[in-house]
Amino acid sequence: MDTGRQPVLQGCSADIRLETSKDGRLLLIEDGADFGRSVSQDTAISALIALAHMFSQAVRGGNPNTRMRNLPSPLQSAQDEYAYKRQLSFASLPLGKTALGFHLAPAFGQTTSQDFTELLIQSDCAFLRLTPWRGLLLERASNLTIPPGFISDEQDPKRRIQVCPGAPACQSAKGNTRGFAARMAPRLGANPALNSKDLHISGCAKGCAKPQKADLTFVAQNCGFDVIVKGHAWDKPIITGLDPDIILQNLDGF
Repeated sequence: MDTGRQPVLQGCSADIRLETSKDGRLLLIEDGADFGRSVSQDTAISALIALAHMFSQAVRGGNPNTRMRNLPSPLQSAQDEYAYKRQLSFASLPLGKTALGFHLAPAFGQTTSQDFTELLIQSDCAFLRLTPWRGLLLERASNLTIPPGFISDEQDPKRRIQVCPGAPACQSAKGNTRGFAARMAPRLGANPALNSKDLHISGCAKGCAKPQKADLTFVAQNCGFDVIVKGHAWDKPIITGLDPDIILQNLDGF
């Protein structure tokens, strides 16, 4: 459901989308198509269900993991009288003050109940919405002092570190990942050579916070962290059990 003036969720995974066209029409869209079928608020849900049934029938007997965009051709017809061009947008909702309200991100994707309560008490938001970018949208909030523990700037170096809860929150974790991340973030901000680096700190080799490869991955051990370059948390490290202080002193050397 992405029915603002301009779509902001096209970079997020989905098979069926509801968006608005440039002239304000509500469109039912198959992911990957450049058009959608015009629907009304009254007919949108029934049309969506019908499209989902068509998709189910199209993939029956084939690969159960097939996504809508992988079908050989759209299920809806671009020649239909109700077909209209969709808006294509690579925009997302930036952090900070937006037209919808304040979009904030808890540092490293986690906050405390006390900090969260303080945020809600001091804000005048009408609604609270979770976003796909590990953020919170405080809708219609007009004035807000950003409390510690929340990020309002996309360039904040804490946004560039993917980190799991770590010990003691996770029984599988062998180290304090978030404490290490908090120490690492200022180093990233002070070192331009690291601006393009994608970093991952994992409490164990499962790599829950980022199952994809990262430029630098640090995996906690009983003593120190293993260092993996351009790999997953379960890949072979170039160094094992390295002291966190040494890692921080040599971040641009890996």
